[in-house]
Amino acid sequence: MLECSKCGCAYPDAYHFKNDGRTRPLICHKCYDSTRQAALEKLPFNFGAAFLPAIWCLCHSRTGLGLVLILANLISRPLVLFGVPPVLVWILWVGITLVFGFRGSSIAFREGAYGSLEEFKDGERSWQVAGVVAGIIEVGLVILVLLGSFE
Repeated sequence: MLECSKCGCAYPDAYHFKNDGRTRPLICHKCYDSTRQAALEKLPFNFGAAFLPAIWCLCHSRTGLGLVLILANLISRPLVLFGVPPVLVWILWVGITLVFGFRGSSIAFREGAYGSLEEFKDGERSWQVAGVVAGIIEVGLVILVLLGSFE
């Protein structure tokens, strides 16, 4: 019988995390779930998921959703040529950006094999950097398009 390192209860199926050569303490299901829930409440805005949603989905085991976003991106561009106001297309993509930005971290944390919030942040750091760079480029392009349309 194993003992939980957090609450001390005797538990036959305690988790034993081993990740990156570091061994995690034994914890029971109840402590594991409460630790994950507390970590989910502290997750940051995910810039990688916000500004690179299709690629982010493909790399985070959300292949179907990633392919749908790629199709939506390919279809939304020609819609403007067929009379759909560009503002509606922009509203769609701003909505997608906000949803993925606020929910992306919790999706990645829930689906990933992260033992703690620090491991998650280390694993997602490159996505945050790539998302910030992509966001700056996208916002810059939008500003250029808006400035060009007022001349």
